[in-house]
Amino acid sequence: MKKIILGVAVSAALFSIEASALSTSVIPVIAATSPSKVDWSTTTGVQNVGNVPAANVVYANGSSAATKFLGNAILAVAAPNTIVYKYVNGTAADILTYVFTTGATPPTGFVANQNYIVHKRDRDGSLMAPMSATGLPGTAVVNAVTYNSLPNFALPATVTATTCVATTAPSPTAAGLNTCTVSSTEVLLPAPATATGLAGKAGILGIADVDAVQFASPLNGANTANLLTTKAATMGSIPVAAQVFGIAVNLKLRDAMQVAEVASGALTNALCASDAVVRETEACMPSFTSEQISSIFAQGRFNDWTNLSYGTNTNLVSANTATKPANTAVQICSRAAGSGTLATVNTVYENAPCTASNEAIQAATSATVNPVAINTVTTNEGAAGATKAYYSTIGSGDLENCLKTMDSFSATAPVTPGYGNFAAGTGGVPTFTPAAAAGGFRWAVGILNADRNTANSLPYRFVKIDGYAPSLENTANGKYRFWSELSAIKATAATALTGGSLGLYNAMIDPAIIAKSTATNPAGFTTGYMGVASTAVSGATAFDPLRPVMPFTHQNLANTAGSVNHCRAATIMSGATKYLPWLN
Repeated sequence: MKKIILGVAVSAALFSIEASALSTSVIPVIAATSPSKVDWSTTTGVQNVGNVPAANVVYANGSSAATKFLGNAILAVAAPNTIVYKYVNGTAADILTYVFTTGATPPTGFVANQNYIVHKRDRDGSLMAPMSATGLPGTAVVNAVTYNSLPNFALPATVTATTCVATTAPSPTAAGLNTCTVSSTEVLLPAPATATGLAGKAGILGIADVDAVQFASPLNGANTANLLTTKAATMGSIPVAAQVFGIAVNLKLRDAMQVAEVASGALTNALCASDAVVRETEACMPSFTSEQISSIFAQGRFNDWTNLSYGTNTNLVSANTATKPANTAVQICSRAAGSGTLATVNTVYENAPCTASNEAIQAATSATVNPVAINTVTTNEGAAGATKAYYSTIGSGDLENCLKTMDSFSATAPVTPGYGNFAAGTGGVPTFTPAAAAGGFRWAVGILNADRNTANSLPYRFVKIDGYAPSLENTANGKYRFWSELSAIKATAATALTGGSLGLYNAMIDPAIIAKSTATNPAGFTTGYMGVASTAVSGATAFDPLRPVMPFTHQNLANTAGSVNHCRAATIMSGATKYLPWLN
């Protein structure tokens, strides 16, 4: 990795000399006397960030699934031939900071040709969005949400070194990205008490995978201390983008499902169960029904993979007698309370917490295994068919580690960091040791945003649901139903976004910018995010991957601002025949 050296600006003349000598991967030197600009030091960190006015600073938090999407939106609005610097905390990789310069025509809310700082906290997931909107009495609005202390990336007293690596190069039509990582403990600070986004103050942008009211339930992280049991129901939730989620299975479970589906005739191409190339195609993706997903994740149902039936006399286990794991109990890699991903699967497949009578996958009364600080899976999972095991993790990356571990049952791929107590979201870290006998792996299922693992580099795959792959087009056509409206959470429905928060929101709702954030699954389909229904263009005659739009919404009949509610069935936006022309 190479260190990137940033010059010191002492005058306009010096700037012109330095700029000519620097490589294109270096941020331009900007005079400290310009009050709306950043003054960069001769180190790889940031100096004099106080020169950035408060209105040009945004404290974003919430959905970890949406962080890549947010980063791509920043790249889209940054000026061509400039560098977006992404600072990663060395000991808290889920706390990030972006520093960038806007282009000549940025989205409303941003000011052209100025520098901005966007802090993003992934830690604790979507729960942080309504938390930052509660305004806990006597404290800062986001007192419970800490962010990077950006100047500390350049202070030798607290940081050994900050190393920056060019991820993508700038061009005449686009900004580049440099990722900088601090190599020792970095300071975390809460956003200032004045961070409200009003009157030139720093802005707050909380984004959650679902609307705020879902976080009024203990299932999704509400408790007496954070006030969400009462306050979440009064907040406003405005749609940002439609995001596609997926049911992921570790690779050995995917392979076993393909074998069973070929044997039962559900997959007609025999190569789907044997050919390494063919089995990665969309046509060979195995499928769960919605009913099977509900049964797999619900508390007391479907404890063993023998319950996954393929015809009259065949189930997943009997179809794979020679390659089954030593224990065929269902293993679930999930997320902790407060995760929007978890909240989405709860609302879509368990109707929780939408009704009082539900079988949510996360509950203190669950009869399933809730391992805390366990040493091995084998000592906690119980007899085959007796119970299922849940593993609750902090972020999507940790959940991927869980699936990876289950596939190889290897101590070199621990689920860390993670929460062991599924109900409370606290506890020790599950660590797995290699099994001595054959079958030293487990069939595991998880929940993730569908734009992950685009290179098939990790040992898990997404499956179809009700026969449909998690593509943008299938979702927009109403065939694939595991999706949610990423929402900006506000203190009230009438609370306005201003300044940089408004600019970032407007960037994230633009379907043309969203299209730059979509991902191509190795099976060949496009997935990720779409614009919400209100961003549709009148006269469109077909689904447009260059301007993807989701025609359905969870808003109320009047499409009232702040009215997103995922307990409401998604419907075509009212009074708008333009939204579904390709289905006519």
